[in-house]
Amino acid sequence: MIRLVFVAGLLGAFVALALYATKVMYVSLLPLGVALFLPALLVKNFRLYWLSILLLTLEFPISKNLNDGLAVVERLQIDYTIWNFTFEVTATDLVLVILVVIWINDALFHRKAFRFPKITWLAVGYLGMALLSTFGAASTYLGMVEIARQIKVLIVYLYAVNCLDSKGFLRVLVILAVTILFTQAAATAIRFETGYLTPLTLGQGHEDLSQIEQYLMVDRSDEGSAVRAFGTLNSPGSTVRLCMMVIPFVMFLCAPNPVVKRRWPFLFCSVFGVLGLSLTFTRVYYVTTAVQVLLVLLMMLRDHKLKREEIITLAVVSVLALGAVSPKLYKQFTVRKDSVSVRFLQYRAATKMIIAHPLLGVGLNNSTGEKSKYSNITYNKYDPESQFDSEPTHNLYLSLTSEIGVIGAALFFTFFAKVTLICWRESYSSDPEIQFLASALFVTFCGVAVNGLMDPLQEYPVLVLLWMYAGLALNLKWIQEQEVSLTQYAPGSGEN
Repeated sequence: MIRLVFVAGLLGAFVALALYATKVMYVSLLPLGVALFLPALLVKNFRLYWLSILLLTLEFPISKNLNDGLAVVERLQIDYTIWNFTFEVTATDLVLVILVVIWINDALFHRKAFRFPKITWLAVGYLGMALLSTFGAASTYLGMVEIARQIKVLIVYLYAVNCLDSKGFLRVLVILAVTILFTQAAATAIRFETGYLTPLTLGQGHEDLSQIEQYLMVDRSDEGSAVRAFGTLNSPGSTVRLCMMVIPFVMFLCAPNPVVKRRWPFLFCSVFGVLGLSLTFTRVYYVTTAVQVLLVLLMMLRDHKLKREEIITLAVVSVLALGAVSPKLYKQFTVRKDSVSVRFLQYRAATKMIIAHPLLGVGLNNSTGEKSKYSNITYNKYDPESQFDSEPTHNLYLSLTSEIGVIGAALFFTFFAKVTLICWRESYSSDPEIQFLASALFVTFCGVAVNGLMDPLQEYPVLVLLWMYAGLALNLKWIQEQEVSLTQYAPGSGEN
C-alpha cells in the first residue's frame, strides 16, 4: 500500500506540474488528486473504489490536449467535422493509470496470473489492421491520434479481463449505472427548461453558442422551434449513447433481482431516465431505446421475472402511452428530413471508398476528409445534401470498413459478435448474479449494434464502457466456476 501511494503521489505531482506549465488553473488537480487518494486509504476495497472513480469520470469531458488543436486544423486544412484530431489525456486516463499500477502490483507481488483469452487475438488483429491502414492514409497523423485512443481502450479491456474477476464489481456497476442515467436525464431536463447550452469543459473553448442553438433546433425551418437538450457530455448524441450503455442495468433492477430488494425506486429511475433523455429529440435514441426495452421485457418474461398482474398492467400502460405520444413521435420522425437523405449520401460515398480500398480502407480517422473525393455534388451552403461530406458517416459498419478495410472491420465485428453470443448463453445461468450481468450486457451489446446502423461510435466514455463490458463478459463463466470451486472445497462442504 505504501509503495502504491508513493507511486501515485509522484504521478499526480508530475501531471500537475506538467499541466501547470500551460495553465495555472490546472495546478488545482494536485489537491484534487490528494482528496481522491485519501478515501482510498480508508475504504475496505480500494480497487473497487478507484474503479468507481473511473466510471464516474466518464460523465465529465475533462481532458487536456497534448498538442495545439488550432495549429492542427490550420496545417491539415480541416474544414469538416472531426471528433478526434489531437492527442489528449483525460481524467479517465489518469484513473486508469492508477488501476494499471494496482494491477501490476498484484502481478508482481501477489503472483496474479495474466489472462489472455483466445478471442482477444481478434481484437489485436483489428488494432493491427487499423495501424496498417494509417500508413497509406492521407493523414497518418489523424490515424495515429485514433490509434492512441484504441490502445487505451484495449488496456481497459485487458484490465477488465484480468481484474474484474469477482461478483463484488456487480454492485458497483449497478450503483454507477443508476447514477449515470439519473444524472444525464436530470441535466438534460435542466438544460431544456433553462436553455443553458454551454458545454461543460475545463479550460478555454471556441464554441459559438448561436451556432450551437441553430444546429440543435428540432425544426431548423421554424425559428420558434424547441432546442434539443443534452447532459454533461457535449451533444445530444453523446449523451444518449452513454446512457445506452447503462439503461439495461437499471431496467433489470425493476424486476426481482439478486442486487436489490426494493424495485420501485428503480422503476421510477428508469421512467425518469427514459423520459428525460427524450428531450434530446434524437430519433436514433427512440429506436435504440425501444429495442433495448423490448429485449429487457422479453428476457424478463423468458425468466419468469414478472407476475401475471404486472404483465397485464405493463401492457395496458404501454398501449395507452404509445397512443398518447404517437402524434409527437410522428412529428419528430418527419422533421429534419435532410438528416435522412444526407445519411444515404454518406452511405453511398462510404460504399465507394470500400470498393476502391477493400483491404486497408482510406485510413483510420480519415474517412470524413476523403469523402469529398467520392462525390460529384456541387457545394451549396443553402443545401444540406451538398454538405453531406462535412460530417462523419452515420453508420458504424460502413464507416469502420471504409477506414480500415474489410478484414479489419470483420475482426472487430466478429469479436463483439462472439462476446454478445457469450452473454446470451450465460443469461441462462443458474447463478442469479451471473444471469443478471449477462442479460444486461447482452441487451447493451444489442443496443450498440442497432445504434451502429444509424450513428457512429466515437465517444471515448462509450468506448471505455464497451471494451470494459467485453472483458467482463469473458469473465462470467470463469467467475461462476471459481464460485463453485470455492463452495465445493469450503469447510463443511463434504469434500476432502
